[in-house]
Amino acid sequence: MTSEDNSLMSSPYVKPVVSLVLLMCIAAGCSKSLTRSRLVRTYGMEHENGAETITLKDDGTYSHHFKAVNGSETTYSDKWEFVSSDPGPAVVVHNFAPHFPGNTWVRGAWSLGIKEDYGLIRLYLSHEPRQFYLEERPN
Repeated sequence: MTSEDNSLMSSPYVKPVVSLVLLMCIAAGCSKSLTRSRLVRTYGMEHENGAETITLKDDGTYSHHFKAVNGSETTYSDKWEFVSSDPGPAVVVHNFAPHFPGNTWVRGAWSLGIKEDYGLIRLYLSHEPRQFYLEERPN
């Protein structure tokens, strides 16, 4: 090695750059595609209209529970499906009516976009305004 090669290797930038490249390679190799079975769980969200939970069950049905701020409660169940399409995977819930502020609460087939961050799944009704159901972790 020449003295020029040694100075390059002792540069303070070499270790962080090599570490970053290694981390990116490992992360790319370890990423898993989302499966239907990974979605089977309960999601929830509290907002100014109340609290909602959606439980996606393995048999292809879901249960949607809403508790309004005035204390009234409703629960509906129907079918759900996992679709893999552009712009990304989604959960389609049939005969569903979200209760987020600004929605019409009309029942129908709603497509909820899926995003996984830091090991938690979010089912997005809308990105703008930001309305989503967050995966609940068991206690």
